[in-house]
Amino acid sequence: MRFANGELSELSLNLSPIDSTNNTTSLEALELLTAFEASPNPFLGLTTIQYKLEQPLKNAQFILTDISGKLIQQYSLSTANGILTLDVALEKGLYFGQIITPKGSSRILKLVRL
Repeated sequence: MRFANGELSELSLNLSPIDSTNNTTSLEALELLTAFEASPNPFLGLTTIQYKLEQPLKNAQFILTDISGKLIQQYSLSTANGILTLDVALEKGLYFGQIITPKGSSRILKLVRL
C-alpha cells in the first residue's frame, strides 16, 4: 500500500473461515442469547426485560445506559431465563439495555421512555 506521502506500508489480514457445519460464528451472544426483549417498549413508567440464555452463565450482566453511555443500572444474571423489571426513575429519552457474557460478547436492546 502506498500512502499520499509516497511511503510504502505492508498490509496483512488474517481471516478465519466460518464453520458452516455447525453454524458457529464469532459472536457468542447470538448463540447464547435466544430471547431478549422489553415490554412495553416504548414505556411510560415501568418496563420488563425478558431474556433467555441457552445456559446459565456465571458473571453475565444486564447493563442499562443512557444515550451518552452513562451507566444507569447494572444487574447480575444468575439464571438462564429471567425477567427484570426496570423501576428506576428515568427521564424521557432513549436508553440501551445490554447483556454482556463473561467472554465479552454482548447484545443491545434499544429502550424508549415516553
